[in-house]
Amino acid sequence: MSFYIRVMSDEKYQALSQRQGQVILGLATGKSIKEISEELSISRRMVDVHLSNARKKTQASTKEQAVAVAVKHQLIAF
Repeated sequence: MSFYIRVMSDEKYQALSQRQGQVILGLATGKSIKEISEELSISRRMVDVHLSNARKKTQASTKEQAVAVAVKHQLIAF
């Protein structure tokens, strides 16, 4: 299975940084914050920071909504 993170944005949503995309992609594939932090070799706090920034860029209230917006608007795909 292959994955990608779109570095361009559409008209309504800002592009995600590579790390933000990796965090959202991890959540989209069912990984926990702990699993994402271990996979990316960053602290859980940094995962939370990247998630918070991704939520702002996608105008999402929850991490689940951020994942849905990112997939729907092709900010990430798998």
